[in-house]
Amino acid sequence: MEALKPPLMGLFEKCRARKFNLYVQDYSETDPKTHEGMNLITVTTRDLIADDRYLNEPALNIVKRMKVNTGRGGIMFIVYTLKTGSWREIQRRYPYKSDLMLHGILLSGGLHWLVNRVRGSSSVIISFDLAEEHVQEIPLPCDLVDAKGYIVGVFRQMLCITRCDGQTHNEFWIMKEYGVRESWTKVRISMPYSLLLHSGFKRKNHDLLVFKDRLFMYNFNGERFRKLSVSGFPIVTEVGIYLESLVSPNSCRGGC
Repeated sequence: MEALKPPLMGLFEKCRARKFNLYVQDYSETDPKTHEGMNLITVTTRDLIADDRYLNEPALNIVKRMKVNTGRGGIMFIVYTLKTGSWREIQRRYPYKSDLMLHGILLSGGLHWLVNRVRGSSSVIISFDLAEEHVQEIPLPCDLVDAKGYIVGVFRQMLCITRCDGQTHNEFWIMKEYGVRESWTKVRISMPYSLLLHSGFKRKNHDLLVFKDRLFMYNFNGERFRKLSVSGFPIVTEVGIYLESLVSPNSCRGGC
């Protein structure tokens, strides 16, 4: 048993944001306590996050919240922007359904979910682009029409799907080239699993994985692994990545 080292501790601080998008839970323009007097109209994006394209835009333009509504007719995305101070429905209801839509998987500037089409009930991955606010389909492997029992994740900055249906498995799929169906490839793993979650975190030759409810650092080259323990967390059900390049508006006072 190995204790988790400091560089990995950030994985347990959830930060569901990337690049120029921030989810702000408690911001109120009329309550200075929520933003410590920072003016998002004048503060540029450079004060919040370093990005090559959006550094000189007012931060007010790019701070968003988003929620997803599901119903019989499909999925509706609703966005709240600080610039307008109101919720806004994306123009259409998308023809997909899902029994349970948890937080999306963040990759390539979009949030991803594994869903079924309303017509025909075939499975597909959808991506909601946070900047352009539109949805695109990401095709599944050619021989995988029904993805019931699968979950979507990120493996080394690539989309992956893993079968977690209560049975024992020893492989999962990765999409080597984003959006290209033919690039789906199977990856074998020497540890049979019934529940496998990918963190998206890799250090040297090891990937951080969750097998059922335990953390492991797994070496796919030598098929070796070691178990990790975190004080106060005897059981691990989910992991996320803390992005240190993002700065909370609450931490800025007259600039960051």
